[in-house]
Amino acid sequence: MEKCNIAGYDRLIISIVSRNSGEKLVEAARNAGAKGATIVQCRCSSDNALLQFLGIDESDNDMVLILVDSSSFDTIFSAVLNYSEEHRLSGFSVVQRLSSVMKCIVSETGSRVENIETGAEIASNALIISVL
Repeated sequence: MEKCNIAGYDRLIISIVSRNSGEKLVEAARNAGAKGATIVQCRCSSDNALLQFLGIDESDNDMVLILVDSSSFDTIFSAVLNYSEEHRLSGFSVVQRLSSVMKCIVSETGSRVENIETGAEIASNALIISVL
């Protein structure tokens, strides 16, 4: 298996938009330099006033996750926001700074968490909750 090189990727853009809008949002991010993204179908649930404030409702939505480096962050995030505004997408985007990125490996023999950049094992024989 090819090792994932994510050195320098230190920000995660998280956008929640109405269902079936995620693909076009990813396309806009890729056109601005993003290497890729993950789209997760989700359903938001919270106080109605909070959801209205965030521009979403309790219907099905797309959650778009885009891992970016600091040198391309401004361009990619601007593209995400501009696309959302131009196409009047309901939803919101936030940015999370990352100190490290981990991966969860689940197998028949057990589970472990590794630092993707170093390959160092962080935990073994731990209870890991994951969505597959």
